[in-house]
Amino acid sequence: MRFFLNGRTVDSPQISALDEGLLYGYGVYDTLRVYSGVAFRQEEHVCRLVQSAEKIRVTAPSGAKIHAAILKTIRANNINDAALRIILTAGAKSDWGDATPSLLVMAKPLGLFKSSFKAISVPFHRDVAQAKTLNCLTSVLARKRAAEAGADEAIFRIGRSVLEGTTCNVFSLRGDVLSTPKDGVLEGVTRNVVLELAPSLGLKTIQCPLNYDTLLQSDEAFITSTLKEIIPMHELDGKTLKTGPVTAKFQTAFSDLVKREIANGKNQGIAKKANL
Repeated sequence: MRFFLNGRTVDSPQISALDEGLLYGYGVYDTLRVYSGVAFRQEEHVCRLVQSAEKIRVTAPSGAKIHAAILKTIRANNINDAALRIILTAGAKSDWGDATPSLLVMAKPLGLFKSSFKAISVPFHRDVAQAKTLNCLTSVLARKRAAEAGADEAIFRIGRSVLEGTTCNVFSLRGDVLSTPKDGVLEGVTRNVVLELAPSLGLKTIQCPLNYDTLLQSDEAFITSTLKEIIPMHELDGKTLKTGPVTAKFQTAFSDLVKREIANGKNQGIAKKANL
């Protein structure tokens, strides 16, 4: 595997032991999914990375430089279908001024994902939830609790208000209304695609607080994430949730959209912007 680090493609990336990303988890990251050698919705992921950096006051490179780093990493590894992670650390401070952030891009194989999953809820929320930061301790501990309970994911909640999973967004369908939380969550790229697709499936969408009991009473419930795409949730805290045909329709519609966008070469314009 080859990595992109600060303008160069390398076999063994080396980041300073004094980097604040390592010392304090001070930095941001984003994860993309590559289909047939092309990163899906690359523009949206890069914008979210830059916005995350702005929220925690880390200076991000230009969008063009980040696009170039992504494309160089894909080409250097001859990637077909894989996960791609972009990491922007705050850098190592010197005696002469502010730190210079480090940009690292790496590829990794896709994992195996279940066709449906069960979850537990945990009474936590992430700090600066709208930013995808390197400080993932809350999510890591929640995933460990889920694994200990024999579950596949942990869903954060505050009181009876459901927020998001450790690596996913949550949707609830009741009748022809599809609901998902907006405040206190990271707005996922796949989440936003589902909101785009909903009208074509005859559904209304609401972005609003999602009550725990409402989620349990859903006609269907599912999660979305960049790597897992769309997966139905069949159990929460030991209680069975309904599954049905609408989630399957979203899965098909999402797959068709991915194929169209990759085939149409929507990301080819990014390569031109990056001067590749």
